[in-house]
Amino acid sequence: MVEVISILKVASFFYIGYFLLSVLGNLLISFRPITFFTFEMLILYGVSLILGIYMSNIDIFKKHFISFNYKISIKKLIIGISVFTTMSILFSWVYLINYYGNLEYMFLNAYTIRSNSIGQAEGLIPVYLTYMNGLIFALFSIVLSYIGHSGNYKYKLLCVYLFLLILLSDLISFGRIGMLYAIFSIIGYYLVFKKKLFSMQNIMLCITLFLVLSLPRLIRGSFDNFDASIAVYLPYLKYKINAFFNPFIVNYIYYFSAPYALDYYLVNVDIPPTYGMRNFAPIYNFIYRIFDSNMHIGLIDSSAYIPFEYNIYTIVKDLYEDFDVVGVAVIPIFFGVYLGNLFKHSGIKFDALKIYMLGWIFYTPIYNVFSFGAFLISFFFLNLICCFSKDTKV
Repeated sequence: MVEVISILKVASFFYIGYFLLSVLGNLLISFRPITFFTFEMLILYGVSLILGIYMSNIDIFKKHFISFNYKISIKKLIIGISVFTTMSILFSWVYLINYYGNLEYMFLNAYTIRSNSIGQAEGLIPVYLTYMNGLIFALFSIVLSYIGHSGNYKYKLLCVYLFLLILLSDLISFGRIGMLYAIFSIIGYYLVFKKKLFSMQNIMLCITLFLVLSLPRLIRGSFDNFDASIAVYLPYLKYKINAFFNPFIVNYIYYFSAPYALDYYLVNVDIPPTYGMRNFAPIYNFIYRIFDSNMHIGLIDSSAYIPFEYNIYTIVKDLYEDFDVVGVAVIPIFFGVYLGNLFKHSGIKFDALKIYMLGWIFYTPIYNVFSFGAFLISFFFLNLICCFSKDTKV
């Protein structure tokens, strides 16, 4: 019960804190007002998730993880998947370099390459490699769990190596979706193992991670200190901002503006429900690859105007687009029940899954990250480890 209360507190404080910081953005930025209906949808999502966590203590929902306890060595899995993902990411880069000619051309044309690659049904890299690359997020959570249980410096070094691999994976499309999830997973590690959050060492870690997270955007902008992005936002800023704060303003807008875009979507877009095509896009696309290669569900949304262009809408939009208000009210309950039951378990493998799911929670203000195949694959993989392996001593 204590651990269930723990995830309940984390989820509650996170969503309340996120919403307050989002609203406080009006002190600096002239956002479009949010309608009452959007407030209702955001609150409905949060209440439903928390209700699901509470419901995990009701007898009918007390479904523990099925455990077959096969003698699968998690340590051997770490070594095997480390080699596996290293090779798949390196082969991905080989495909890119062969296509574009050299690294210099790629980095000089990073913005164009990203614009041409995101949201495409068929990329330059074979899809089986992108699926293989996705396992790195599960591995990252497992290694963080080992660090929490042992503190062994070897796992800390491996964690740094994996983060660099995730950076390399993100640079394939000059994005940062993977690194952001890795950073959220690191925060999850601190929460799961109740580590001290505020220290000089952690401040230095935050600065380093922030700089690395900004790298893909800086490369796309030829290291312009985010000037191109600020130029778009400048007419809507209430105060003149020193150029030093450009990275902070741009990243704040990236993460905290989604509720305003959600409001634009709910007010201005009227389309019939898509019945799971958004939230279960990886499954749909996998089936399409087998039976109809001409079909593909893209996840890059058109822009809202909040008042500047912005195309991130929160998980609430994903749920609403698929199943209308029913989706916003019901699906988070299942996530909540799952989280509540997960946090009743302990050990290396379950703590890895806790870290991973906290990363999912921190991503929900942007979208349901399981709509992307790489993260869904890691989610399934971690659940299989929890079901089919025994925890080993560190």
